[in-house]
Amino acid sequence: MPYKLNNTVASILSVLLIPINTAYQQLSDTPIVSEIQPKDFTIKTVTSVPLLRLVDYLSNQTQTKEMKVRNFSISSDSLYTHIYFAWKEANQYMSPIALRNNGKIDEIVGANLVLPVNILKDMYAPGLIADILDFAINCYTWAKPIGNQKSFSSPTGYISILRGADNAKINQELIKETTKYFLISSQTDAYHFVWENSSPEQAKFMASLKYTQIICGDKQTKTNPCNWEQLGMDKSFAKQQCLYRTINSD
Repeated sequence: MPYKLNNTVASILSVLLIPINTAYQQLSDTPIVSEIQPKDFTIKTVTSVPLLRLVDYLSNQTQTKEMKVRNFSISSDSLYTHIYFAWKEANQYMSPIALRNNGKIDEIVGANLVLPVNILKDMYAPGLIADILDFAINCYTWAKPIGNQKSFSSPTGYISILRGADNAKINQELIKETTKYFLISSQTDAYHFVWENSSPEQAKFMASLKYTQIICGDKQTKTNPCNWEQLGMDKSFAKQQCLYRTINSD
């Protein structure tokens, strides 16, 4: 069961987090792709901006646009603190952000938070967030690859647990960069999960990156542990949630 704290503690933490931000360790300010790009944003590492700006952005994005958050009654303080601690555990090579320069500062226009799946059970998760993580852990356990393995050790699973983007193009670029660095930095047989909608366009895009669609919410099977309707999500939204997976086979 994910770690729970009461809402009072969550509220206090959200206030106390500001000075903690100064201790956030940076990898580098170097972009993880060339900044000479035919688009109005650049992709960089998560450490290119202060941690709390990332937390603010992803908290706002997920509350307004992400159905796996928006469809549930999660307090802003609880979500903010959950995202803060999640970013502290992020794989910084696989978790890109998108920035757009507005003439004064670099504005965050996208972010993808990637974690090892085995961390989920120990995450800070107040209230309903704990139920969501329990559901997700069960889903990922069911969806992990089985069969022949090239490595002797148990393969590591990764999940793009939260992702926000100002538009579809940025969203796709974030997935591309995460996939690129997953394949570069992970071990053989490691796997990566991504949630995406069930549109034909997005399915084609994911297939181009060698992702397999494992299951969607509308899959009529005897058992579908990845159907968000189990948690009370509206059926019309739950059926659009598809889990994709790619494997590092090199």
